[in-house]
Amino acid sequence: MTRHHKQNLFSLLTALPLSAVLFIGPAIAAPPASPAKPTGKSAGAVSAASFPTSKGVVDAIVLKQTSTFVGAVEMTISDGGIRFGMSKMGIVWMTYAPKWDGYAYNPESKSYLVRPHDEWKKKLFNLPTSKKGAEDIPKFSIKETGKKDTIEGYKCRIESLIAPPAKKHKPGEPSKPYVAGQIWVADDFPAPKEVGELMSNFVRVEVTKGIVLKAEMLKQGSYTEYKPVFETIKITKKKVPASLFDPPKNYKLVTSELQLMMGDADSDSGMGSAGGESTEALLKKLK
Repeated sequence: MTRHHKQNLFSLLTALPLSAVLFIGPAIAAPPASPAKPTGKSAGAVSAASFPTSKGVVDAIVLKQTSTFVGAVEMTISDGGIRFGMSKMGIVWMTYAPKWDGYAYNPESKSYLVRPHDEWKKKLFNLPTSKKGAEDIPKFSIKETGKKDTIEGYKCRIESLIAPPAKKHKPGEPSKPYVAGQIWVADDFPAPKEVGELMSNFVRVEVTKGIVLKAEMLKQGSYTEYKPVFETIKITKKKVPASLFDPPKNYKLVTSELQLMMGDADSDSGMGSAGGESTEALLKKLK
């Protein structure tokens, strides 16, 4: 992993304003899980023998998006697969039929991580964070606004995200539940239900129908002004190579998100750097 990506990871783990919290969702809210031991079945699932290169083309929808948390995003969706690239994190995430298990790839270190469908749909990534940081993350409920909008030709309903008041109030902070943000949900977006599960990870509320195409949150330090934190810039229907959804070959399997993002050798030895710091020192700061 490049120094630039390691610095991004360090900042993601140590600085979490509300707008960033929205788009890491349950991944940060949950305590770090013990590294999952890959089964022979999971490891073999991405072997060269199991996945010959696909041929031909498939119909797909390509969404170009931007997020204050993960930067530029490109999501390619077909009937049988989802490919999700996150520029700031240097990670490509994919899932495909029939099992829809999740595969995250780090092209820099040529490593990959496997997460079963039942696991990733609850939390996309297990990243370490401080206990206090996890406790401070609000849990949103949804309130219908009755408002409608159209994004790139898709009709959306706008829903408010309602946050509970904090236990310790800051000056000007509401003492009752308040609108922390809004999401734009396209009910009739033509995509597998797994796309909705993926997007539900981003908004910390369950989206049972359709997908989220835009979200805005309160500006940091304000309870009256909102700013976009996730937007869909362009949606294109096109034919793409079927091999786009093939997992890369000759990547090494790792067992945790930290290993994947820092580089397997770095995280195992404790000598990986994020702006010159070892992984061990980084984790001590988080605690």
